[in-house]
Amino acid sequence: MTQLIAAVLAIISLAATCCAGPEKWDDRFGVVASDTSGWGGPVTPMQGPQFFEPLRASWWYAYSYSDISAKRWPGYHRLFMFWRANPSTPDKTLQQLARDAKAQCPGETVWFAMSNEPNDRGQARQTPQEFAAIYYKHHKNLKIGDPTCKILPPGLLDWTFHSTSCWKTGKAWYEEFRQAWTSDETCRNYSMQNYGTPYPPFDAFSLHTYDLRGLQGTPYAPQNWRYCRDQLLACYKDLQTYPEAAGKKIWNTEFNGLRGPSMTESAGLSAALVLWMRKQPFVERWFLFTMRDDKYYVNPNTNIMNDDGTLSPMGKAYRDLSLLGAGNLFYHIPFHAEHGSGTAYTRPGCTSTTDIAEDTSMSLKFYLVKGNSYRRKVMRGHTYKPTGGKIKKITFNYTTNYDNNLIYLAMDAPGMINKWKLDQSGRQIGYAEVDFAGKPADSVSFALVPKRNFQFSFDTGSWQASISNLTFYLAPRW
Repeated sequence: MTQLIAAVLAIISLAATCCAGPEKWDDRFGVVASDTSGWGGPVTPMQGPQFFEPLRASWWYAYSYSDISAKRWPGYHRLFMFWRANPSTPDKTLQQLARDAKAQCPGETVWFAMSNEPNDRGQARQTPQEFAAIYYKHHKNLKIGDPTCKILPPGLLDWTFHSTSCWKTGKAWYEEFRQAWTSDETCRNYSMQNYGTPYPPFDAFSLHTYDLRGLQGTPYAPQNWRYCRDQLLACYKDLQTYPEAAGKKIWNTEFNGLRGPSMTESAGLSAALVLWMRKQPFVERWFLFTMRDDKYYVNPNTNIMNDDGTLSPMGKAYRDLSLLGAGNLFYHIPFHAEHGSGTAYTRPGCTSTTDIAEDTSMSLKFYLVKGNSYRRKVMRGHTYKPTGGKIKKITFNYTTNYDNNLIYLAMDAPGMINKWKLDQSGRQIGYAEVDFAGKPADSVSFALVPKRNFQFSFDTGSWQASISNLTFYLAPRW
């Protein structure tokens, strides 16, 4: 993994792109638009730009073909989804659906997705054997309705994960499906005559990547973006051994930090995975789950939008990544943590203390310890100094839950104490952008600083501050 992107272009600013159309954004970014999204009820044609323009996402899908029978939103691309492809849908209905979709998207290639997580008991739950006939029916008739359309196979839940709900690993499910297909004379003849393979045809592969370790009867492990990365790598490696799949790209049609104890950590996992995916030629597109969880409750820490329709800290982090040009110079924690772990920091005039605990395994976290006495002028801090350039701007997600009258989270830079001053109340989740315009910095430090003397009597960790999705936008060191 290279440490930094080599080419250096001007950093894209939000001000410069606020009026840019979707064609100016990274068109690999998509979003799962659940059919009820908190703001104004179901997504409708009139709300389209309100949802997607602030987010800077070019692609979207809902969990049913008919959830959003909308007019086309110019510049935005819809993945048409059959949440659970139905074997009883008439052939002519499927053909007409394909024609209608093409009419909505003149001049574009229409993409269809088949069945959501058939290897999960809580989702489409279809056996590989029954799905072979279903896929044949849908593939053949969609292609009759629109011969130019593209089709994804089912979106499988992970590749090697197995649990009480995920009754088959994605790999096992797909291998049984391809065997069922080639064992059926009708299916086999269809794919041989039209695609030159005895196995199921598709135009790209669909996978969902979640770190679910510790759920559904599985052993616990701390949530880590690398688990999702490894699911994609294992899937792609195996796909190269299947004649029908070799060379095909992967669409990560669902991902997020579902187990994140805070939006800060969920955003950190998602951002790190995106920064890795955008550098992999075999990952063609990705869809962040989900706009709102008010109908399908999952974890509010994954919500992309607030109740009032504004972007959540998760949504803002995703937006920034969409606007990050391929040649921009950036540095991200934890994505680059293996190349640039921070060092201890103590503000001039203060004393370092280990009475404040610190965890830097995936994000930067400070927490108070039960029974400890804290005094003003003591602190625990961490400094990050990215290589390759000076810091022009920094963005991050944060969570704090302490009494801000007694303690606060500080952000310092050389010669600039308390550069960031938004942590006024404690007990908050937020997103911060700090601009160093005119005075780029070599490093940035975070610290937890007591304001006065006090004794901490609550449980260890009940007061804490967490920083994640820490992204530096750099100017070159000329």
